[in-house]
Amino acid sequence: MLIVDGQNNHNWKSTTPVLKAFLEKSGRFTVTVATSPARNGKEADWAKFRPDFAANDVVLSNYNGQPWPKPVQASLEKYVTGGGGLVIVHAANNAFPQWGEWNKMIGLGLGGGRLR
Repeated sequence: MLIVDGQNNHNWKSTTPVLKAFLEKSGRFTVTVATSPARNGKEADWAKFRPDFAANDVVLSNYNGQPWPKPVQASLEKYVTGGGGLVIVHAANNAFPQWGEWNKMIGLGLGGGRLR
């Protein structure tokens, strides 16, 4: 399982370790974490941010921040349409109001004038 974090209006620095520990304690998951660059981080850091969705059965998003680079978005879309699992935690449903495919993947989004 891959947890993606790095930006959120909630305290992701506290919640991600709790999620990781809980999931690993179950004995059902090996969990890795992909942390995005800081909000408005360096372009070079964003160019290196490439979570390996395909290496995991499930991706858990604990992210609610600036849009991911287009290659990361495309990679997640390919992963999900290929049968990969996606779980959204709390405020992560507020992420990416302008990314149409994200809104389809999560089923219900809030923020950005949307409730659908």
